[in-house]
Amino acid sequence: YIKEWIMTNEFKLIFLLLIFFNSSIVFSAPTVYKNGMDAMKKGEYENALIHLETAANDGHPEAHRHLGLMYRDGKGVKQDYMSAIDWFQKGSEYGDSGAMFHLGLMHEKGLGVSQNFTTAANWYKKSAEEGKNNGQYALAELYRKGNGVPKDLKLAEKWYRLAAENVNEHKSAQYWLGFFYEKGRGVPQDKKIAEEWYLKASENGHKAAKKALIRLKEG
Repeated sequence: YIKEWIMTNEFKLIFLLLIFFNSSIVFSAPTVYKNGMDAMKKGEYENALIHLETAANDGHPEAHRHLGLMYRDGKGVKQDYMSAIDWFQKGSEYGDSGAMFHLGLMHEKGLGVSQNFTTAANWYKKSAEEGKNNGQYALAELYRKGNGVPKDLKLAEKWYRLAAENVNEHKSAQYWLGFFYEKGRGVPQDKKIAEEWYLKASENGHKAAKKALIRLKEG
């Protein structure tokens, strides 16, 4: 009976230890990621690389994106656009909207791949639909210019507005909304609304918006 009790409880102990260590691995990823980002801010790129790779291997979505940025910019590693794309792709598969945006940017700029505005637009749209303000702004830019998508000022205005009203307020999107209302592009001309958007962009540090405000007041 004693032998049976020991064997049973040994099994329970082993089982609990397995749960504990597996849980530690899962919950350590955010901490390891934070350590990596702290190292990045200090310019300790080799240390950042180790932590971010560990976090990424444990499934941390944002770690993939920042590894992609390190390879894109050559920080702590030799600049390698293909590796950057690979990390952005992995981050996108985990649902990271920032990784989706940067994949779009790589295709728009032709970094590591042939320049392709259509592919860029597809990635920007995925990012935009996930609420990423940079993705929303980038998609609006493509609609305004007609790159990779049919030129459509109404759709451009829609995505500029989403980026401008985003919690992270995209100042360039706010500027373009002001411009659209000032000139009547994609929306009815309304200089009062234009002034409101220029003011918001100006308060967020957009230099062209400050000039536009002066122009409106003088005109």
